[in-house]
Amino acid sequence: TLFRSKLCERIAYTKFVVRVDSPEKICVMKDQPGAPPLTVLALSFKMVLHPKTNQHEIAVVAGVLMPEVSSSTPVESGMIMHAASAPNFVAVRPVNHKPVPIGIQEQARTKTGGLELVPNEQALLNFVLAKVMKLDPDVILGHDLTGFGLDVFLNRLASCKTRDWSRIGRLIQRKDLNAMVKSKLGNHVPDALAGRLVLDTLVSAKELCPREKDYSIPALAESLLNRKLHPRTDALATPIAFEYEQTLNALLRECVQDAEISLQLSNTLSVLPLSRQLTSLSGNVWSKTLRGARAERIEFLLCHELALIKPKLLLPDKLSKYDRKALEAASNPGSAIVQTEEKAGRRKPQYAGGLVLEPKKGLYDRYVLQLDFNSLYPSIIQEYNICFTTMDVDAMKNKAEDEIELPEAGLAEGVLPRVLRRLVEQRRAVKAVMKKEQDAAKVKQLDIRQLAIKLTANSLYGCLGFENSRFFARPLAQLITLQGRETLQRTIDLARDSFNAEVIYGDTDSLFVYTGLEDMMKVRALGTELKREVNKRYKTLEIEIDAVYARMLLLKKKKYAAMKVASLNEPQNLVREVKGLDLVRHDWCGLSRMVSSFAVDQLLSKDLSADDAIGNVLTNLDFIANQVMTNQIALQQYIITRSL
Repeated sequence: TLFRSKLCERIAYTKFVVRVDSPEKICVMKDQPGAPPLTVLALSFKMVLHPKTNQHEIAVVAGVLMPEVSSSTPVESGMIMHAASAPNFVAVRPVNHKPVPIGIQEQARTKTGGLELVPNEQALLNFVLAKVMKLDPDVILGHDLTGFGLDVFLNRLASCKTRDWSRIGRLIQRKDLNAMVKSKLGNHVPDALAGRLVLDTLVSAKELCPREKDYSIPALAESLLNRKLHPRTDALATPIAFEYEQTLNALLRECVQDAEISLQLSNTLSVLPLSRQLTSLSGNVWSKTLRGARAERIEFLLCHELALIKPKLLLPDKLSKYDRKALEAASNPGSAIVQTEEKAGRRKPQYAGGLVLEPKKGLYDRYVLQLDFNSLYPSIIQEYNICFTTMDVDAMKNKAEDEIELPEAGLAEGVLPRVLRRLVEQRRAVKAVMKKEQDAAKVKQLDIRQLAIKLTANSLYGCLGFENSRFFARPLAQLITLQGRETLQRTIDLARDSFNAEVIYGDTDSLFVYTGLEDMMKVRALGTELKREVNKRYKTLEIEIDAVYARMLLLKKKKYAAMKVASLNEPQNLVREVKGLDLVRHDWCGLSRMVSSFAVDQLLSKDLSADDAIGNVLTNLDFIANQVMTNQIALQQYIITRSL
């Protein structure tokens, strides 16, 4: 039943409401129209800390509106810049009971730059709610919204006892907001914004760019957008900025810039199109995909797949890891004692992971070849038909890892291998179309789809070892990692025995071979022959030449620095690659990174002998030590960043 929504009915803030008596009456349209464009509102907040309550309060809110945003392809960067040049609103209120500077008052009177001056925080909150209700965005976007921005906003709504707080979403809610924000169950931000998608670029950046050292707006703007932002107002100095027109104007511009940068980051990472594709593949809810709920995506994907099987299978109960422990303790009273003892110490891995060889430490000045298995664990699932439909998981629970046997060769293809095979075939088909497509916009759409398929396939193994997953099956996860270790070991043995190659390191799905060669053609020939010998032993497992390094400094497990050949056809073009060392870790200070970077550059330089490089490093260390002792190093270089 479709009827026009009226506020007196108190159902939703939308123009229309659709009621369906039963889910069975909902069906997929045969001729589906294109997805409608979305209205996106980027929000940015500036907070002040109350001196007595020590709680964050909202002082400035900026909103940049982007109408008609496609959910299939990213928008042009210039359109975002244009929207940010004329923000939809910038609301500011006085701080510490002091009026804002006269110049700011005049700007607000003339509505310069969409500036709105309100008397207090309560008025500011109501202003934002009214704006959101009027603009009615489909997506509310920002950086660290769910963890901080909107969380503080909802807490302030609750503290100020704001009426009709649910205007921030589309569903009219009469719940006690104060109870919602204090509840430890669920995520109150998406619940409060029901009817709108919440896109947090911090969550998306952590999922899509796991190798970044710093996820702050300035750091991501520099690494992903190639933009160096001006020095920003320190969070603790925000109240001081309100005392002068120049500093407050800078703060207001910064707030608008944060909203614009959030839009640019979302656009660069293709968050909306990619999350939509991931949702379509898995058949889950779009809002959950935007929260980074990978385990839930896979759960929905497998539930849909199992629903197609005849006869119908009974799905396992969705249990948390605490529920599982309680059941284990009930069935085996002695296990409760073990669990209590384990809590006291550091949590240990539930089962053995990938094989990591002890590296042959040293500086290698000739070509090092890196070979890598494509999607090792998903490929193993397909190779050996590993699935809860082909193996008795309950019978395997009490067996040792080496006692678990692979499924029989003649069994029908299991659900997990079938899903993976379909995903691989889909991705291969999409990439084939990409090669022929001439339209740049369509190529981008196809690239987003193939990336979504890849992310889904690579996440499938994780649900087996994740205790909160419906399809948690530790014996299967153990078996897969065991086969991964054996596969890598067999490959290492093959390289040593058949090719007389020196394997200097191996990690989970890759191995490093020191060729001792200086001729790139011979290096490529060796890699191609080794690849051919490995691949002919398997049906789905496949190894590829992942990289060639001209020089490599190998220090410890998962710690090395190297000069990587950018293109095998142009071996003279080298780029530095560093893994695990302090200069790529955010939990080391800037001074440490600077000293390490110099040392690595010297040791990897092809123009210096080892002795000369070491001499330069020692000289630089003496120079830096003298600067430290004489206080010539800026205090900022000693700051260590830690995630809490």
